[in-house]
Amino acid sequence: MITMEEEIINVFFAVDEALKGMAHKSHHHAAFTDSEVITVGIMKELWHMKTEQAIWRLIRDQFKHFFPQLCSYSRFLKRCKWLEALMKKLGEQFAQFDPTTLKIVDSMPIPLLV
Repeated sequence: MITMEEEIINVFFAVDEALKGMAHKSHHHAAFTDSEVITVGIMKELWHMKTEQAIWRLIRDQFKHFFPQLCSYSRFLKRCKWLEALMKKLGEQFAQFDPTTLKIVDSMPIPLLV
């Protein structure tokens, strides 16, 4: 069984690579990237969180180190709404995605600049 942290990393990597493959880029003023917004949305579903507020608070309180530019809750909701069509398209691609099956190949973590 993988940890919640590993699951976040696996999902983020998969989302970010999928968006790059679609030539999608976040708005140049957005500190909290579209990949991060979508990752949090996917984590809500994977972890069976009932509301967006519940996942946003969990990320803020326990996983902020993965999302240092986490936006306000109201901004997060707006971004989710703006990205709804893209999230649906990714959801279709990831219908069979299982983040527990991904493995970390490198034995030494490196800092990730976003």
